[in-house]
Parts: sequence; C-alpha cells; structure tokens
Amino acid sequence: MDEKFSDVAMKLAVGQISEIVETPFGYHLIRRQELEVIPTIGAKHILVQHVDSLGATPEVTRTKEEAKARIEECLKRYEAGEKFEDLAREYSACPSKARGGDLGEFPKGMMHPDFEKAAFECEVGKATGIVDTPFGYHIILRYK
Repeated sequence: MDEKFSDVAMKLAVGQISEIVETPFGYHLIRRQELEVIPTIGAKHILVQHVDSLGATPEVTRTKEEAKARIEECLKRYEAGEKFEDLAREYSACPSKARGGDLGEFPKGMMHPDFEKAAFECEVGKATGIVDTPFGYHIILRYK
C-alpha cells in the first residue's frame, strides 16, 4: 500500500472522507469504515467415516455401525487421558490428522451445520461427544 494513502487513511475518523489524495496509482477519495470483526473459533477433530459417508474413499469399507463403534472407542480413550492429537493421527480419516486434527480457526458458515453447532457450543478446552454429519462421525476439541 502506498505510504501517503496509508497515512491519510489512518488519520481519518470512522465515517470521515478525505480530501483528494494523489498516489502513483492515481487520485483517491478515502472513506474510513468501521472494521467488522467476525468471531472465529479454533478446533481440532477426529473423523471416522463409513461406506455411506460423503467423501469416503473406496478404501473405507466399514459400516455405519462399525464406524460408530470405532469413534466410541476413540472417545473412551480420550476420556481416559490419551492425547487428542495422538488419537487423531491414529483414527481420523481427515487430512488434518497429520496436524493432530487441527482445522485452524474458522468463522460460522464454513463447516457443516451440525459440526458447526457442536463446535461453537463446546467450551474452550473441552471436547464434544460424538457428532454425526454426512461426512461421518466426529469428536471435536475446541481450543479457541
């Protein structure tokens, strides 16, 4: 960004319009707007898929019942004190398993509604129970 443009923009009050500003890119009128902060959360997850899951690869052969039993086993191990990241690497079908299940930060509207609802309602530092979405069964750990 041009330094002159930036200097003028930073000195404006919210809603105020500048005089004409000349930069190497042309002439500008600058109006400063209030910054809208979109809330995000940070989460990790473990995904266990079954043959009917959206996005399941041909290697996925387990039934929905077998997938449910596998995610229940995973949840029990987590509740017994095993590290979420280690369990994600072992159980998860999501590429995020390489990062311990870390999905990074995301706002509302980026994930499947059932996943999103569980993740946003979960307390920071806690894990959800088992969440069923069209992609399979998830356990979600909210960290932010």
